[in-house]
Amino acid sequence: MSFEYSPYILSLVIAALISGWALFYIWPHRKTKSILMLVLLAAGVAAWSTGHALEIAGADLATKLFWGKFQYLGIATIPVAWLFFALTYTNPSHQFMRRTVAWLSVIPLVTLVLTFTTELHGLVWTEFRIIREGDFSALQLSHGLWFWVYWGYSQLLLLAGTTIMVRSLVRARGAFRGQRILFFIAVLAPWIGNALYVTGNSPIAYLDLTPFAFTISVAALVWAIFGFRLMDIAPMARDRVVDSMREGMIVLDVKGNVIDINNAARA
Repeated sequence: MSFEYSPYILSLVIAALISGWALFYIWPHRKTKSILMLVLLAAGVAAWSTGHALEIAGADLATKLFWGKFQYLGIATIPVAWLFFALTYTNPSHQFMRRTVAWLSVIPLVTLVLTFTTELHGLVWTEFRIIREGDFSALQLSHGLWFWVYWGYSQLLLLAGTTIMVRSLVRARGAFRGQRILFFIAVLAPWIGNALYVTGNSPIAYLDLTPFAFTISVAALVWAIFGFRLMDIAPMARDRVVDSMREGMIVLDVKGNVIDINNAARA
């Protein structure tokens, strides 16, 4: 493998380091289901960012091709991790079967195998070559049938996870209102980044903004959960516990404003 310096890799290296830091920071809490999914999400983003940086830095087609494939370790992990993070964080009592996770992981695993062997069948990439724009260079790809199968599948998983999180955010009240903005940033960032890339509006042609966007998501989620000490209770869990209390509960801020009230107090 041979590499050459490109200033465009610096931002991707920073993104990989941020995701790596998040992974290291939350690793001790991985026994919690939602945090385990966040660990997988951070690992996927780190792999994607690292692979994209080394693809850009690659000096020949073989090097770029290898690291282009390497990115799929993250690309194949993120949608499943995103969906199950949404499920387990918004509803900690949700009992999902390992069999469900396994079945939903079949297509990502098949995608990994087909990506690393794409030269034999062309199902993921039918053609690949180096494209140069000034001092920026990356792979220019023509996509095969399976790429679009996986693209559609991943979008469905991401959309399902996003819908679950948005519904939870809309229902969240009280002390969780201060964290809504972080969760909305986490939810919206990947869609914005992917839309800019797919529509050709990326500031740098052929530079995929999606790993940057997911880095923002991971950082925002870690900050929202750990920075505001929300690891032990999720918005949906709060609603179920507090709203089912027979005793009335009213929460005031330091200025005497009512910031939360449960059903008993409201009645």
